[in-house]
Amino acid sequence: MKTILRSLLLLFSVSILVANNLQVSTPTLTGQVISGNLTTHYTFVKFTVSWENSWRDPLNWDASWIFVKYKVGVGEWLHATLSTTAGNHTTPSGSTITPTSDGKGVFIYRSANGTGTVNYTDVQLRWNYGLDGVGDNDLATVEVFGIEMVYVPQGSFYVGDGTTANVDGQFSDGATTNPFLITSETSITLGGGQSGSLGNRNTVGVSWVDDFNNSTSKVLPAFFPKGYNAFYCMKYEISQGQYSDFLNSLTSTQASNRFPNQNGNYR
Repeated sequence: MKTILRSLLLLFSVSILVANNLQVSTPTLTGQVISGNLTTHYTFVKFTVSWENSWRDPLNWDASWIFVKYKVGVGEWLHATLSTTAGNHTTPSGSTITPTSDGKGVFIYRSANGTGTVNYTDVQLRWNYGLDGVGDNDLATVEVFGIEMVYVPQGSFYVGDGTTANVDGQFSDGATTNPFLITSETSITLGGGQSGSLGNRNTVGVSWVDDFNNSTSKVLPAFFPKGYNAFYCMKYEISQGQYSDFLNSLTSTQASNRFPNQNGNYR
């Protein structure tokens, strides 16, 4: 079956520390499937991704956050909707792909413990282009972006330092000077002074006070992330090159809002 969609351009990103050298090869589009409703039509974005100093141990690992942007003709760059089912992607030997629930990207990382350079060839991410309103005969350009990440496993941790000097609204267990232990993502009582509530040392030394203290309490709802559940965070700040790639995949108006008074200049 002829693939009408085609890839034209890749902007690859390099981590802020050159030694880690995250690289993504020029992508191609392959394996277009046209069947059923347009929303079920898809193709695969194929590329190679590699980086140095990769690692995995029994607790956590590093990963690359990979996402795809596309434009039809000379239109705007938009986020491609990828399959949310891991089995719909082609995973190279030695790697694992975990897609996000919104379909806007995947994490790719080692499938077993180890350290050193990884080179995952022929990664194929299923792009459900029909869900993005792209037609079967549209001429599309795709770009693949990558950012190095670290997986932080689920676990309890303390907030507050327990100091009795230089108090500036540090977190505490109620009205005490003890640190407060985060043990779940359930709701937390803020203030009120009781043990088991999250205190703020009665806002002593704080220029802009909170809306809770030892006598006034609030509730931090369960849906607000506490940091207990597992999550990914960036390994490094993005480089100037990565930010340039980001700006170049926006409209002129969008880019100007994120790089004030410099639109049209080399960036």
